[in-house]
Amino acid sequence: MIRDFRRSTEYYYQQPPELPRQMATWWTGQGFEMKLAIAALLAVCAIYALVYLRPIVGSFFAIFFPYSWINSARMRQLFFRGTQSEFELTWKARGQPTNARWRYLFDVLYYTGPIIVVALTLAALFVVFVGYPGYL
Repeated sequence: MIRDFRRSTEYYYQQPPELPRQMATWWTGQGFEMKLAIAALLAVCAIYALVYLRPIVGSFFAIFFPYSWINSARMRQLFFRGTQSEFELTWKARGQPTNARWRYLFDVLYYTGPIIVVALTLAALFVVFVGYPGYL
């Protein structure tokens, strides 16, 4: 049953520290099977986030590490292979990453977006389906 979304949103907006507390309270009240199902869904979200963290971490390294450290096939394989990041695109075009390090910042912002969307979606689903403490 979907709870009163407006009241729940208003409650958690006015009292932000209450959301993690209520999530913990709700989690302890769940049965083993429900915890297992939720853990499986969270594992899928975590794998999704880790796939997106790879180019974020690599782009941070590309911004701050010396060029000789990032100009390697190992760096490309660990962090960028299979992505559409600036590092990967310039590597394919020229065989080495770009010297314009500021361009890697856009990759950090681009790949951070989906992780934020996943976290906000999980919080919104909690608010919608569980509600605020008056419902618990």
